[in-house]
Amino acid sequence: MLPTVRMYETEQQAREAANQLLERGFRREDVALLTPSPGAEQALVKEAIEQGELPGSHVTVAAEALRAGRGLVTIKAPYGYEEMAVEIMESYQPVDTDRLPKVVPNDPAPFSEFLGIPVLTE
Repeated sequence: MLPTVRMYETEQQAREAANQLLERGFRREDVALLTPSPGAEQALVKEAIEQGELPGSHVTVAAEALRAGRGLVTIKAPYGYEEMAVEIMESYQPVDTDRLPKVVPNDPAPFSEFLGIPVLTE
């Protein structure tokens, strides 16, 4: 499951979007909030990528956004709930969504992942 990402002009907008996702029933472990931390933007982005909260293709745009004082919200919405998550995130006026790279899933077994079934590799 790939995370959906939105950037916000202010940290406050990002916090409000993340809080609304949680209030609407999304799990804390599925929602990530990245906020500016002067001098540590690259490390924050790297950590988010390592934890699966941010696609690796977003590294440059995400780091630039944090350096500019913007906030980012990511969510790994369960199957069937992505549209609801996007609607919530969009209601907080995200910016520069068109600058986010398109992510193409590189998952050879999406059905297995969805059901949580280990993939047979050999």
